[in-house]
Amino acid sequence: MVILRADSVEHAREIVAEDPMHVAGDQTFHVRPWLMNEGSMTFRVTYSDGGREIS
Repeated sequence: MVILRADSVEHAREIVAEDPMHVAGDQTFHVRPWLMNEGSMTFRVTYSDGGREIS
């Protein structure tokens, strides 16, 4: 999943269509509009850290 901030759904499609994985035909994509009226979101993604906490 990728979350983009774009001016429109069409703009988001243009951005994603230029991704090298899509250009090469290795991945496909679906753009779904999402409206967040208020509040916030926090994400934490950890890649291959061997199970250790990384600050």
